Amino acid sequence: AGYFKPDMVVHGFAFDSVANQTMGMMFTGRNVALGVALILVAIGGVPESFAVTFLIRFLIELQDLITNFVTGGLLNEKIFVAVLLVIEGFVISRLFKIIGEKHAAEKAG
Repeated sequence: AGYFKPDMVVHGFAFDSVANQTMGMMFTGRNVALGVALILVAIGGVPESFAVTFLIRFLIELQDLITNFVTGGLLNEKIFVAVLLVIEGFVISRLFKIIGEKHAAEKAG
């Protein structure tokens, strides 16, 4: 939703200046790069790679949340980012559990 209506995610955002257009392209580029990384990881099917990629995504979302608080963003923006953090945190915790079980099985086998 943020790509087509950035004001939903970043209060007052408009593509009315070169700086805002550049910021929008950087935001899009960052997410496309992570999307490509996730596709490559999915092809490889290695849980450690998934965990690292999601950890990077989690840290980026955390940065967005901190920036949102510092700049005085709207409550719905904070909630949106917090929900993403919770989802990504859950995925990371599950991946670490899977990785731990995989390594335990390798040691036992």
